[in-house]
Amino acid sequence: MDSSRHFLSMKVLMDQLDLMEMNKINVFHWHLTDDPSFPFVSQTFPNLTQYGAFDSETHVYNPDDVRKIIDEARIRGIRVIPEFDTPGHTKSWELGQPGLLTPCEDENGIQTGIFGPMDPTLRSTFSFLADFFEEIVRTFPDKYLHIGGDEVDLTSCW
Repeated sequence: MDSSRHFLSMKVLMDQLDLMEMNKINVFHWHLTDDPSFPFVSQTFPNLTQYGAFDSETHVYNPDDVRKIIDEARIRGIRVIPEFDTPGHTKSWELGQPGLLTPCEDENGIQTGIFGPMDPTLRSTFSFLADFFEEIVRTFPDKYLHIGGDEVDLTSCW
């Protein structure tokens, strides 16, 4: 379920878990972040949602919502595997964590105002990611998580 591109209410997510249980589908891949939106409320980095969600009041999943989904899935025998798309598909991350993305340059080395994937040349990027994913592994009990890693344009900005 892609809750980043298309925010889905808790009722829709709960209905999805019910349907998955009825059809014996036991893995809920929850795509929580992407370029358009960052609806996961991070307690470590609340600005990610404050500035990156479609609406930081109505289109977010707070810690209680996330716990409820995980618990209700567990009761139904369903694993929850979250996806936090990185290092690309992170435009919504930059809004709440300025300086995280790579500033693109033209052929003359002049910044274009466009941003590419996360900037791997900065130690602060890795410090941020370590702290962020520490929260994620504490929040989601499954031993797996999905970090995307797809569609990173290696030629124009990285």
